[in-house]
Amino acid sequence: MIQLPIFKDFDGYSPKYHFFKNSLLGQVHDSIPWDELVSCLPDQRLGRGAPSWFGAKGMFSMMFLKSYLNISDRQLLERFNTDWSLQYFCGKVLAENQQIKDMTIMTRIRAYIETHCEWEKLQEILIDHWKYETADFKMEFEPNLPKVNVVPQDIGRVFLNIINNAFQACTMGREPSGLGPLVTVSTKNLGDAIQVSISDNGPGIPEAIKDKIFQPFFTTKAAGQGTGLGLSLSYDIIKAHGGELNVESIEGEGTVFKIQIPIV
Repeated sequence: MIQLPIFKDFDGYSPKYHFFKNSLLGQVHDSIPWDELVSCLPDQRLGRGAPSWFGAKGMFSMMFLKSYLNISDRQLLERFNTDWSLQYFCGKVLAENQQIKDMTIMTRIRAYIETHCEWEKLQEILIDHWKYETADFKMEFEPNLPKVNVVPQDIGRVFLNIINNAFQACTMGREPSGLGPLVTVSTKNLGDAIQVSISDNGPGIPEAIKDKIFQPFFTTKAAGQGTGLGLSLSYDIIKAHGGELNVESIEGEGTVFKIQIPIV
């Protein structure tokens, strides 16, 4: 039996592709330094279990979409199978009557990136990109911090979600103040815990909704840009680590999320 290819070449001049390029998601796609990100993974896929359908850009694209949309692995794949805009975003358009049925693909993509990515290089690329494309980015790290016991991929998801929210917040709804958009990540030893603070100088969170932001499915984003699960999942992850996640915000001045994780 001949197995048909799951993906097909797509026409860069088609109406659908033109619509995608002019959509918000298309603009987001074009703002990401893909060539630089791709250079953080090996040219050749390595090891058993390496994803065979997606190259480096496709893998980074899928991970970005998961964070951007705040959805589970299964929800992402189910949506990818029916949403051509996500397929264009990844540069992988499904052939007619084809779908991704392997629901472990995201687990393998995540494991491959965690194992083979040059993380320091990736960090430098993203910091430079964020700094010059959207907002300034400051890091104020206290030296010689003790170790904490965490699940790296879960804590990484928390940081990515909150930092991403901070960049979105500090570039929207700002009043002229003479200060450019700024996101700051700082660390502090509290004695029995490490505190990571992620702050932005955006418009702040209205007092009326501040108590709701950690509730599942609560979101202030436009339809299609989030499920309202990002902060809820982040809260649960930090609680599962025996820590605390709190928010302080002043309307018109900005917001700071404080994450505390117990010291080993």
